[in-house]
Amino acid sequence: MEKTGKEPCPIECFKKFHVRKNSEAWTHEKAEELYKQMETKITNAREEGSEVNDWDIYRETIGEPSHGRILGLGVGIKAKDVYGSSSEGSYKRARVDKTEELELKIRSMDKELQQLRGLVVAMMSNSNA
Repeated sequence: MEKTGKEPCPIECFKKFHVRKNSEAWTHEKAEELYKQMETKITNAREEGSEVNDWDIYRETIGEPSHGRILGLGVGIKAKDVYGSSSEGSYKRARVDKTEELELKIRSMDKELQQLRGLVVAMMSNSNA
């Protein structure tokens, strides 16, 4: 927050906590692997034109809070501080909402595909006639 004036995302914090200051080497291979997975998910989401939610990506990669703590971000970070007191319920609701949104998108694309197939069949019939 000092350098940019904005609160750092959990992925940036994860990297800061797991990279040595003097050598910029990772403290553990597993930490580097997890960071690369998060970076890949961000890249894929951006390429797909999807909204990037750093906390969702962090949670998908690192896992759910354990014993009320957010894994990989140090001792003082608690799940309720990040996700609110009903984090599990709100997280599940967010997943359900996203699933419903994707299902609507799939249905819309299926309809469009059916229309395009119909056009192709009609064009093929006209060219063979």
